[in-house]
Amino acid sequence: MTLITRLHDYLYERLKVVKENMHGYKETNFNLNNEFHLNNANYELDVSIRALEEMDSKEIDEHNTRVYERIEETYKIISRMYHSDFMRIMSRYQKVKAPIMKTQIILKNPDFRSAYLLWIYLDRLHVLDFTLETEVKNKRFNKNYHEQLNQSLLLLFSTVFTNSSLGSTNASEEELNIRSLKPRKDLNAKNSTVNRNRRIANNKAIKEINDRYKEQLKVFREKEKLRLENEREKIKAKRLKELERAKVKAQKEREKEALRLKNLKLAAQKKNIEKLKEQKAKIKAINDDKIKKAK
Repeated sequence: MTLITRLHDYLYERLKVVKENMHGYKETNFNLNNEFHLNNANYELDVSIRALEEMDSKEIDEHNTRVYERIEETYKIISRMYHSDFMRIMSRYQKVKAPIMKTQIILKNPDFRSAYLLWIYLDRLHVLDFTLETEVKNKRFNKNYHEQLNQSLLLLFSTVFTNSSLGSTNASEEELNIRSLKPRKDLNAKNSTVNRNRRIANNKAIKEINDRYKEQLKVFREKEKLRLENEREKIKAKRLKELERAKVKAQKEREKEALRLKNLKLAAQKKNIEKLKEQKAKIKAINDDKIKKAK
């Protein structure tokens, strides 16, 4: 009873794992981290991109499918045993607990020995083994790619920074809880002046960021425009080359077809000449026979 229960649970877990990992997949990760200081505040910017795509591995998929079908068939058999009358009758008795001693019946009876080996196997195997192939590539970023990343990060940060008080108490209107021996009026006036100065400095920093971003965006657009023009020129040149090759190929095909037709015509003429020669030979043979008979 206990062995059937363990085998049922084991096959159920394996069936679920194999079904979830039936097809291989490729995972690609892109992580970008940047730290900088602005207006007495330290900022840390993290960007993470994760791409999952299924792999076209026909042989591996077929192997996994065969394994899944075998496990499923075995699980159906064990499920029938698990829900049988035998299990309902045995459910009132205590389950077997490890360790199991090798008794004489286990050593001598092949069925009990097989059950004992299966029990030991289930004790040893807890994790479904599978093959994980990893490939690590270090890619170098060129200067243009670096500039595009910096511009994108700058746009993201300036948008969040402008529309929220992220890490910035400098632009906050909240009152600062500072203990002081000075009168409350003087403290509020001082805090107001400090906050105003900080807001001015903060707005100035934001303006500088926006101006820098606009300038970089302008440069980026010009470069992108130039790149697109170069791409169009390359595509145009490639199409012209392809058209030229197609023309040359078509010309060769026409010449080849003309040569083939010429050869066919010559072969037909040669065949007609041979037929005429055969006819003349037959006529001459008939005439010779007539002359012989006349003599």
